Amino acid sequence: MIKKIIWALILLSGIGFYLWAEFAGDDWLEAFNAERQQAAAEFFAKGEEQGRVKTDAACFDDAIGQIAECLSISCTVDAGQYLRGCWGVAERAESFCDGVPEFQQEKSEEEKEWARFACYDLNSRGDGCRLLMRQKQQHCATQ
Repeated sequence: MIKKIIWALILLSGIGFYLWAEFAGDDWLEAFNAERQQAAAEFFAKGEEQGRVKTDAACFDDAIGQIAECLSISCTVDAGQYLRGCWGVAERAESFCDGVPEFQQEKSEEEKEWARFACYDLNSRGDGCRLLMRQKQQHCATQ
């Protein structure tokens, strides 16, 4: 009897999800994408504003602080947008890129280890930190 109830709930959930996806999914996705684009633009602009009075190292510290407060992927994306804006106008800190491995399209084990230990040193152990470290590599490669 319990198995029949569970299967009925699974079937009803599946039908409910299908109906939602068919009739409301596109609207939800469109609204979500618009919201994320607006957030990205706002974080980029905030980064540009802050970058006018900061160094690239200070921009990076700000972004690490942002992801420390929020561990979701959207916070990491927002911090990345902030960095792009900030680094676009910030002055270069003299030693910011010291010890940063050369950027490569395919990450090496050395790069992964560098990012992991750099994040440990920053007391930021989430995936967001390693993604920001990857951005740091790209930034330093273009300097």
